[in-house]
Amino acid sequence: MSLQVNRNQTKRPNLKYTLEFKQDAAKLVKRLMVTALKWIAL
Repeated sequence: MSLQVNRNQTKRPNLKYTLEFKQDAAKLVKRLMVTALKWIAL
């Protein structure tokens, strides 16, 4: 996500952007959990 998008989001909250951000955050968390489990397995 670029800073410009974040600035626009703070000025004018858009439900679509919020949902997309939540989905991206969930994907990132899942990815981090998977990598952590791989490290623990190793």
